[in-house]
Amino acid sequence: MGKWIRYKIGDIFLIELEDGLKGAGRVLKKDQATIFIELFKMKPIKDKSEFDLEAVLKEKPISMTWCYHDDLTKGDWEIIGHKPVEGKIEMPYFWIQDALAVNFIWKREQILMNVNLPELKLVRMR
Repeated sequence: MGKWIRYKIGDIFLIELEDGLKGAGRVLKKDQATIFIELFKMKPIKDKSEFDLEAVLKEKPISMTWCYHDDLTKGDWEIIGHKPVEGKIEMPYFWIQDALAVNFIWKREQILMNVNLPELKLVRMR
């Protein structure tokens, strides 16, 4: 087993895409073994030397999501820098389904509405 890599909020990392290309993201929050990340809107790069932090920070992220931290701690996502997270993070809406097939839309750790799948198509989120 390899060395466990430490990471912190604000770390910037590379993600393998395909054909030797990479994308990048940043750790925004962490909660035990899960992390909330943003994935930068950018042209895929071949090497970390091509990464332009200032350019990607001018754009809205392409995605924000919770995931397990395993890819960071195992070194699959290479940490290439750090940019502190400033201010409050505007959490996106999430759609989840529990084991009983009940659907929820939630934001900021609170359930906003309980809907079934046909109703979900009608919901407009702001």
